[in-house]
Amino acid sequence: MNTRCSVLAASNPINSTYNFKLPIRRNLAIPDSLISRFDLVFVLIDKRDMKTDELIANKIIENHCNNVKQAEGQITSNV
Repeated sequence: MNTRCSVLAASNPINSTYNFKLPIRRNLAIPDSLISRFDLVFVLIDKRDMKTDELIANKIIENHCNNVKQAEGQITSNV
């Protein structure tokens, strides 16, 4: 059957930590019969780095606080 569609899927590694000594199929809790249906598989690895994680978290909080302040400013200016 010829179909035209795209599928984007995500999966966390078994035990929440990627094991570089194992192949991709052994790191993911996905049956071989399912993973074999994908033409491309990309592995994105989030390396544990407390400093980088803290910088990202601070930036997210800063963006959220700025959005809230802008929304509050729009509400008060419309009243």
